[in-house]
Order: sequence, then structure tokens, then C-alpha cells
Amino acid sequence: MRRQKLSLTDLIETVSQQFPSPMDAVRLKAAIFGEMDGSEPQLLPGVTEPDLLRELVTTRHYEGFDGEVLSIRRRAKVLWEAERQQAKLLLMEVISTDLNPFGEELLTGFSETMDGDEAADFLTTNPKILEFIPIKPSVAKVSIARESYGAHSKLP
Repeated sequence: MRRQKLSLTDLIETVSQQFPSPMDAVRLKAAIFGEMDGSEPQLLPGVTEPDLLRELVTTRHYEGFDGEVLSIRRRAKVLWEAERQQAKLLLMEVISTDLNPFGEELLTGFSETMDGDEAADFLTTNPKILEFIPIKPSVAKVSIARESYGAHSKLP
């Protein structure tokens, strides 16, 4: 008999239904959905950090998880620093979906890690991003300067 593979979406739903309180099975939830530090065997082989974050920030079943245990904001910062291209792709994907409160943490983590030029680039190509990401004053300064001096010129 052939076994069907459980999707990540289904796994999150099942775990949240079996353990509906954030305080239920905290260690199990952390082991499955928590930060991947590479020092322990991965419980979800083939699942990348961006895949896992995408599911966690868009699931309707987020109330069964403890945000502090999941450390979404910190993970967003780590992802931005370690795998910037993957983080940018994830950012572009999630801004067009319905986000749960963990999604807000992800966006905040990204915005806290972006430098002014990166954020200004995002604003230039995707102005809608302002609806989702709190932009630091330094980013607004870079964006205004770019408008004044031209997008490709060196800023003073």
C-alpha cells in the first residue's frame, strides 16, 4: 500500500487541531515548526526555512502556536542575512496573501534588517509594499533623495 505524503499546510492544521492551545505540546511544535539551527536532525526533510515560514505566516490555524517559541521576527532577520534572494522572493510572495499575526512579525523582521538602498529598491519596483512593511525614517530619506537626484545617480 502506498502512503500519501502529508502537506505542510495539512501538518500545521492537524497539529493545531490536536493541540489547540499555544501551551499544548510546546516542545513538539518547536521541534517541528521552530527555528532550524542545523545542529539537530531536521524533522521535516525537504522543507526549507522559506517554505516553513510561508506556511506559518499564512495559516488560518496560527492560534495554536506560541509566537515567542516560533521566533518569526528573528528568523526573518536571519533569513534576510543568510539567504537574501530567498528572503526577497518570500517577501514578494507573502505581501500578496492574507497574513496572520506571524506575517506581521515576518515583515517587521525583514524591514528591520533591510538597509536603506534595498528598501528604496523595493519601494521603486513595488510601491504597494508600503502597505505592509513599516519603513524606517532612513529608508524614506534614501527614497526621497533618489527621487531628487534620479534613481541611478550617486546620492550625496
